[in-house]
Amino acid sequence: MDTAFLGKIGKGEPKIALFAEYDALSMTVDGNKTVVAHACGHNLNSAAAIGAAIGIRKVLPQLQGSIMILGTPAEEGGGGKIALLEAGAFKDVDAVLTLHGDQRDWYTVARSCTASKFFNVTFTGKRATTKGSTIDSSNPLDALSLFLSSLSILDNHLTLDTLIQRRLTPVPPMALNVLPLTSSIDVQVRSGDEEYLEKVVTRVKNAANGTASATGATVLIGENKRGYQRIIQNKTLERIVKKNVEEIGRKFTYDKPSPFPFGTDAGNVSHNVPLAQILIGIPGGFNFHTTAAIEQSITDSAHNMMIDGAKILAGTAIDLMNEPSLVQRAKNELKRYKSNNFKGTVTWHEE
Repeated sequence: MDTAFLGKIGKGEPKIALFAEYDALSMTVDGNKTVVAHACGHNLNSAAAIGAAIGIRKVLPQLQGSIMILGTPAEEGGGGKIALLEAGAFKDVDAVLTLHGDQRDWYTVARSCTASKFFNVTFTGKRATTKGSTIDSSNPLDALSLFLSSLSILDNHLTLDTLIQRRLTPVPPMALNVLPLTSSIDVQVRSGDEEYLEKVVTRVKNAANGTASATGATVLIGENKRGYQRIIQNKTLERIVKKNVEEIGRKFTYDKPSPFPFGTDAGNVSHNVPLAQILIGIPGGFNFHTTAAIEQSITDSAHNMMIDGAKILAGTAIDLMNEPSLVQRAKNELKRYKSNNFKGTVTWHEE
């Protein structure tokens, strides 16, 4: 990717990758002004990874192995890490450590992450063939309206960690008495259970096809092939993170199902390389994806979180470099999960 980067320190194995994750969001502020801003804390996440690398470099002569700093853009739906995965960026990586701020005030490792599928639904209508009559016409806005009503009904029958998110595609300006030929909507379906996710996606697509048929429109469903997979927990790495959280005087709390379901393209990486995504909040929690988060991410609390994150990332990486058998244990754990097609790996309970 044009805006990705790679930095390396050290030589040989084990090879530990730190993600400097970044992505900004387009936000509306002050009523009507649109800005591109850090509303999900990625400025903190990437700075923590760089801080960890600077710390590790100071003790590198005492360690074996190497550290890779991977700048990973387009986390917010763009699937940047998936593109890097497809390009072979992780083929020689032994373990991955990454950090993200959290909407809860705690120190943990992400387990309750959702998988996601992204697609666009476009309805196409037809103009009347009889002058002065709408009998044989089809309005794509009718299809869109009925489709949205169907999704609202589906919302009431989903598991707690499942969401159907939607965003209307803007229509070019035209006279109000001109019938548009198309109407379009972007849809994201996410769930903590990938098998259930597929069932919901099928229902959403069936709803789109059904509403098109009912209104006389045609429908085109275009799916983004870079769907997000859920995070595969690695208990070996989690225990090392827990130790380092406690070594800086913080309390480690085991992740539980979140009232704020989130998905990340780091999940796809975790299916291929042992990965731990550290989550840290601030007092009161972040209000991500809102204008409040822009200000929260430059507070003293957020900067303290960033520094703690750098220490935890560095300490965990150093432990892995000091004891390569831990890396092999993490890789063997992932191999076991993979051999069972990752069944039974979704756990949020304390050990």
